Amino acid sequence: MNRLGFLKRLVIGGMAAPLGQAIATTLGQPPLPKTEATAIATTKLTPTVTSAHPAAAPSYRLQTSPIRGYRYRSEPTDLARLTVGDTLSLQAEPENPYDPSAVRVIHDGKHIGYLPRENNHHASRLLQQGARLTASVKSIHPTSYHWEPIILDIHLHL
Repeated sequence: MNRLGFLKRLVIGGMAAPLGQAIATTLGQPPLPKTEATAIATTKLTPTVTSAHPAAAPSYRLQTSPIRGYRYRSEPTDLARLTVGDTLSLQAEPENPYDPSAVRVIHDGKHIGYLPRENNHHASRLLQQGARLTASVKSIHPTSYHWEPIILDIHLHL
């Protein structure tokens, strides 16, 4: 089973408890009592529907990350066109000489920055395996002197 299939089964199929039981047993920890394990197994994550259309495929927020490198990749006018809620594309860049797990952030067909190196590994692997990931602009602080004024939510679409 590939990683995307595993994630789907884990999130949708309610396999979190059996997986947790297996890991706990492997690590030498006592297993959960049956009532607690059953409660965890029947708990499922609720998907976020990113479209008003009820038949739209669900998406799950994987992480929240800033955009890095946008000051070097973009002009101020490019960033001025970004608004909260905009959908951005993500593209793995395994040939990047500085970070083989690099993930490009693209807005209107233009490369505007990267996901941070410290938390891009999972997104990069999922993209390389064919998963559909997008980013949405969560917040913008253009007048801030903060190093990372643009924050993104990263979504996995099933």
